[in-house]
Formats: sequence, C-alpha cells, structure tokens
Amino acid sequence: MSGDPETRDSNEATDEPHSGFAVPSWARSGGEGANRKGWRSLSGRRLIWPALALLLLYAVWSSYPFTPNPWVALFRQPSGDATAQSAAGRWAMYGGNPQGTNFLPLADPPQGIIERVIDVGPGVRSGAAVADGIVYIGGQSRVVAFETATGRQIWEGKVSGPAHGVPAIAGDTLYLGTLNKNVIALERSTGQPRWEYQGDSPFPGSVTVHNGIVYAGSRGGEVHALDAESGRALWEVGLGSPAVAPVAVQDGRLYAASSAGVLFARHDRTGDKRARIRTGAALVAPPIAAHGRVYIISEGGLMAFDGGARELPGRYPAELVWAQLWIWRFPLPAPPEHSGLLWRFAPDRDMGAFLHPPAVTREALYLGTAAGAAVALKPDDGSLLWTFQAGAPAAASPLVAGDLLIMAHEDGALRAINRFTQEEVWEISLGSPVAAPPSFAAGRVYAHTQDGKLHIIR
Repeated sequence: MSGDPETRDSNEATDEPHSGFAVPSWARSGGEGANRKGWRSLSGRRLIWPALALLLLYAVWSSYPFTPNPWVALFRQPSGDATAQSAAGRWAMYGGNPQGTNFLPLADPPQGIIERVIDVGPGVRSGAAVADGIVYIGGQSRVVAFETATGRQIWEGKVSGPAHGVPAIAGDTLYLGTLNKNVIALERSTGQPRWEYQGDSPFPGSVTVHNGIVYAGSRGGEVHALDAESGRALWEVGLGSPAVAPVAVQDGRLYAASSAGVLFARHDRTGDKRARIRTGAALVAPPIAAHGRVYIISEGGLMAFDGGARELPGRYPAELVWAQLWIWRFPLPAPPEHSGLLWRFAPDRDMGAFLHPPAVTREALYLGTAAGAAVALKPDDGSLLWTFQAGAPAAASPLVAGDLLIMAHEDGALRAINRFTQEEVWEISLGSPVAAPPSFAAGRVYAHTQDGKLHIIR
C-alpha cells in the first residue's frame, strides 16, 4: 500500500518510482556526472588504438623509402662490374671518375704547347674521353673517334640526337646520353651500337658508370640505373625537378642534384633513399664526392656535407613545413641547419661567385670564380688557403694534373698554376672559350672550345 511506512521508506531509499520500473543509473542522484566520466573513460580507451594505428601507419609510410627493396636487390642485379675510372693514359668520364674529382696524381705535366687542333664541329658541349691513344667526343647526332697522335678520324658513330655530355669509357664500351631521350652503348673499337635504352625525356648531361651500372639523369627529373652489359633497366627514382647530371658515386651511395635545389643521397645498388638535403637555392652544377664528403655549388658559394648522413624518417617534410611557416613569419624559431652540413664558404664580392664544381684532392679544393680568381679551400673546414688572380672569369671546372692546376677562362685562355707555390707555369690562348671542362691523359690536355675545335696540348 502506498501509505505503508515500510514501502514508502523502501521507495525513498532506492530512489525508484511507484510504477515498479527500475530507474537507470544516469537518472539517479549523481548519475549524470558519473555517466559523463564513464563515457570519457570509454571514449579515451576507444581512441587509443586508432591513434596507435595511425602512428604505426605513419611510421611505416615514412620509413618505407629507406627500406631496402628486396625485389631489386635479388632480381635486378647488374651483369658485371664495369666502372669508368681514369688512369695515367685514360680519361674515362666527366670529372675523370665516378666521384667527379677532376684530379689525376701524375708526374708527367703538360708544357703548354698546342700539339694539334681537330675540327669536331660546333653546336655541342661534349668534352673528350681518352683511352689507348684514342679520343672520343660527342656531336650533333654522332660520336667521333680520333687518333691522338695524328688527328686521323678512326670512326664516326651515328646516334639519334645531340650528345652533349662527356662519353664514359668502361672496358671496351662507350656510354652516353642524348637529347633524343635515350642512353646508348657503343663498341669502342668500331662505334657500332651495343644497346639503346629509351627514356621519357632528354638526357642532356654525362652518364656515370660504376660497378656494372650506368646512371643517367634526365631532364624529366629521374635518375635511371641501367645494366651496363645489356641496357636493362634496374631501377628508376624521381627527383621532382630536372636532374643536374652527372651523379656522383662514393662508398655505396649515389648523390644526385635537382634543379629545384635538393641534394639526394641514394643507395647506389637499389636506389633506396638515404637522405634529402634542401640547399635553399636552385642548383646548376652537379655534386662532387670525395673522402667521405659531398660538395655542391649553391648561390655562388660552396657547401660541404657529410657523405654518410642519414635522414630520419619524417624529418624532411616536417622541416619543410617548419621552414615555410617561418618564412610566413609564424612565431617559430628559425628552422634547424641542413642535416649533415659540415661547412659553407661564401666568397665575397671581390673574390667573385663560384660557377663550376671544384677539383678535389686530399690537400685542397680548387675553384674558379666569376671575378677571375683561382681559389683553394681546406677540405676539412672550408677555410681559405690561397687565392690567385687569374684574369677572366672561369669557363669550366678546373683540372688538377699532378702539381698543376689547369684553368680555362671565358676569354679563351688556358692557364697552368703550380698549386703548391701559386706560381703561373704557362698560359696559352685557344681563341675561344671551352665548351666543356678540359680532360687529361698521357701528359696531354684536351680542350673542346665553343668554335668546334678540339685542342690537344702537351
């Protein structure tokens, strides 16, 4: 009965209505706050696992490019170990070797006497490759071989487009890229084609040959790795903007520059990512690798990076966003310095900007400037060792042959300086600026000038 004191006391104690229905916990006294707390606890537990899953997915996504590709490693191996490497009587590729150092430690220096001038035709920027007394040079839809002792043409090989780079010599094969979107391999003795690889965009620069792989940078922004024996594609990676060829290879790493200002480090065998470095300005010269460092011309100065630097997964995009927000004046500290940066040298106005990659020895880095100076820097810290006022602006990278630093200038002069005493040894006029960096083999300098002449200087 409703008037029963016991019943009334029981109902009051349990907070339940007289209808006999159970009251939900959230409707009881204090139930709403407890329920909200419970839902918060439950929601928190439910969010933990999706958050962990997202973190795991991000870690996998950001780390994936750094993980070795088992398919490439196991099933796309090069057929041989061909390498373009210079020696006493051979200049095998751009820069003389896969590192691009422009240095031969020889004791047979040239005397500055023009021995022979060969008309190779104008309109291309190809430099000379030399081996066994034969000089090879690209042209307008052709490659030509001359006998160095007589200047006699040995053969002319037809190619499908202009060949502007320095041919690479490895074994009995000649390798080069063309503006007709292909990379070709020719028999060195006859000029007959061995294979041809067709890409999607022009290959305007030189190729690099190392450990059985031909590396070719394209205007479309890719680096193609090809089997040197067959021309079969092993792998391809994108740079995001045109490649500044050639690439440099050192200690299992490949270094490639993009015109957008990024220096890439990749595994030379599989192409897997190792590092990306923003230089902060457009790049117009290829990287040089030597003695564990990588050198790149940027904004008229020279930057040196640790060749073994590794990019932490996710760091590059985070720093990219950070830098952009800082540029937009968000209240953030300045972004951190480039990963792996060892030092930076910025020449003053009187010295003039660096225009071309350095020649690299263990003792020094040698560069020419837009103001006509020859400059030597210490490789360890980039400190200035000496300068020499040479005259006209540098027209190409310098060349080091033994004790001589050989420089080509925009006024057509070719000058040799003793790199230890800074004394001028000789100077000659070629009549026209060089079209490509000079080459050196068997005591002779090979300089291709813009008027279509190949000068052989002993």
